[in-house]
Amino acid sequence: NNTHSLVNKSIALSSGNKLQVSNLIAEGGFSFVYSATLSPNGTPVAVKQIITFDSTKAVDSEISIMRHLSHVPGVVSLLDSIV
Repeated sequence: NNTHSLVNKSIALSSGNKLQVSNLIAEGGFSFVYSATLSPNGTPVAVKQIITFDSTKAVDSEISIMRHLSHVPGVVSLLDSIV
């Protein structure tokens, strides 16, 4: 059971938009992926929640990599990050 569940939560983004998380779609060794809707336009998005108990270094590294690869075809674009 995911004690860090974001299901049915609303998340405020730095852009002023909000995400409404609907359900868990994938689970890995250190992260959970949820389906969500971006408001105000209703765009479907995925939210990746990284769980780490050591430090934020791994999280910061993944965010940096995603930012640098967002323009590559076939790679998911990073819209925002919250640490």
